[in-house]
Amino acid sequence: DEDVKEFCLVNYNTKFIISEIISVKGAAAHPIYNWLSKTHRKTPKWNFYKYLFDGEGNFVESWPSLTKPDSKKITDQIDRLI
Repeated sequence: DEDVKEFCLVNYNTKFIISEIISVKGAAAHPIYNWLSKTHRKTPKWNFYKYLFDGEGNFVESWPSLTKPDSKKITDQIDRLI
């Protein structure tokens, strides 16, 4: 986990909390990803796939890995929610 944190910091200058490595697809997928896949048909295609939830925990939107966390697409949605 520390190796992943360092890799993300060095290569992507991440400033968000890095969690442990978990499965996101298949039988071993974490329950949140199973739920997102089954309920919203939103399965990550690659690392750094982004999901946005509102203050009530409802799924709002998702973005692929190439979308930067501070993209206007994302920040506009956040601004609408707050």
